[in-house]
Amino acid sequence: MPPESSPIKELYDYYTQNRVFRLSLEHFTLIVELFPAIMIIMSDGLIDKEEKTHLDRLLHSLYNHFEQDGFPPKKAIELSQFIADEMDYLSKNIEQW
Repeated sequence: MPPESSPIKELYDYYTQNRVFRLSLEHFTLIVELFPAIMIIMSDGLIDKEEKTHLDRLLHSLYNHFEQDGFPPKKAIELSQFIADEMDYLSKNIEQW
């Protein structure tokens, strides 16, 4: 988890001021770590079938991560879906972020 005052914490604060966002800083850090992958995938302006498959695998890995961290399956699915939704938002608003 990032320290109380770090660039990731500052980004988290900015992001939560501009988005309805209900994840912890720790979970937000996962999005920050995944964002470069979205940038690469979107470099040609769209997400094709193969790239979508890779993203789906990545999001399934997140589900496994949450489940291994002790979240019940329903909560692990909810967290994974929320991150998937945020990644979709970011891919559509990549210029802003």
